[in-house]
Amino acid sequence: QVPQAGPVTTLGFPGAAGDQIFKFVPAKQGYDTFSFDDIDNAWLPSVPTLDVGEAVFVRKNAAANWTRTFSVNQ
Repeated sequence: QVPQAGPVTTLGFPGAAGDQIFKFVPAKQGYDTFSFDDIDNAWLPSVPTLDVGEAVFVRKNAAANWTRTFSVNQ
């Protein structure tokens, strides 16, 4: 596995109606919450971005596979 950072949409996260991602924000000692809206087919309030090694909580309404296909340039 290769560590990668970026928006969850670029990282291939399978967002579905009602899914939520919780990111801890040390400065406010709380979480930012991102929810997937099936009407707009988008993350609200914005697409969450993950950093390498960052831990987040994910709440999915239904099981899904998070699969990625990529190649490493040599």
